[in-house]
Amino acid sequence: MSAPATSLKAMRPLKIKVGAASVAEDTRRVALVRRAIGDDAALMVDANGAYSLTEAEIAGRAFSLYNLAWFEEPLHWYDPVTALGKLASRLPVPIASGESEMHAWACRDLIDRGGVHFMQFDAARYGGVTEWLRVAAYADLSGVAMTTHHAPHIQGHLAAAARNGFSVETFPNAERDPVFANLYPIRAKLDRGRLILGDEPGFGFSINWDYLEKHRVR
Repeated sequence: MSAPATSLKAMRPLKIKVGAASVAEDTRRVALVRRAIGDDAALMVDANGAYSLTEAEIAGRAFSLYNLAWFEEPLHWYDPVTALGKLASRLPVPIASGESEMHAWACRDLIDRGGVHFMQFDAARYGGVTEWLRVAAYADLSGVAMTTHHAPHIQGHLAAAARNGFSVETFPNAERDPVFANLYPIRAKLDRGRLILGDEPGFGFSINWDYLEKHRVR
């Protein structure tokens, strides 16, 4: 399952949300974005668990006409493994998932039975660095790429260290993510689609304590 990740490595990435509108409207949006970014950019769609298995298959087939890099978290939260495996076997689009999982065993099931091509386990949400490394090692043995979810100032280092590290999710728009923009004055920097890691000790980020104090709830 490593072919999709290998072929996408050099492409500029862009991800959009789907699932809140009708499949027809989302397909129209996907088509417009593909036209705007051209064929040389990797386009991902993230459904945030919006669909049933039947709905996801319909949506995935419609979206697949626009050369998607992956279809992320397509299914409702309560059936994330068995149904995902069925969907992965029916669609020509690689599946990404795992950002909500709490431990390596759940990620193992997504890899073995869920048919994921891209594992999104989040070290900043559950498990920390040690659990992320366990997930990454198992994913590597299974030909699955690691693509991190949020917290690029932490997980960028992990993706860079892993043999199967593929990509790092970040939000460069301060209006979209003001905490990330203001809380960490020293951090990994996004430059033309690439995350530049610093050489400071540890994870290489600092905290703006004044900003934290300003927004603290007592």
